[in-house]
Amino acid sequence: MPRRGYNASPPPVPYVSLMDLKQCPSCGLQKPFAEFNKSSTRIDGLAFYCKFCSRQISKTAHERMKRDPERYAKYLLKERNRHLKRKFGITLELYEILLAQQGEGCAICGATECQSGVSLAVDHCHKTGKVRGILCRDCNTTLGKFNDDRNRFLKAIEYLDRTATI
Repeated sequence: MPRRGYNASPPPVPYVSLMDLKQCPSCGLQKPFAEFNKSSTRIDGLAFYCKFCSRQISKTAHERMKRDPERYAKYLLKERNRHLKRKFGITLELYEILLAQQGEGCAICGATECQSGVSLAVDHCHKTGKVRGILCRDCNTTLGKFNDDRNRFLKAIEYLDRTATI
């Protein structure tokens, strides 16, 4: 019996029948189903265009949209709202209300924007999923690194107090 990986025969080539192929209307090529994204809205369960063509179409549409600053700004707001709804269950409007209630800055340090230039982050409880507030990236990642453990924070404060004179 040969050792694994030594003189072993190559893995079998997967059999692809003509029934497992679909033609992309953009490039006109017959491609295996794996070359198409899934789509729950289409009868065959596959996207209209192949993955490669779909990326190219999206890229050119995005570039075209960037040329119109007003349209691009609307697009970015729409995408931000979609992200907030999907990930945290809040709207952009509620995000702005939370931020205003906190004095337009991070609930911990008061920073009005992150040093990296990204918008302030939505802090949420990882156990319940409930939104707790809006934080800068540094404060949010610090909470995450400490696993929201109050005792670790208290020990860190004690450590800083103990070593403050060094």
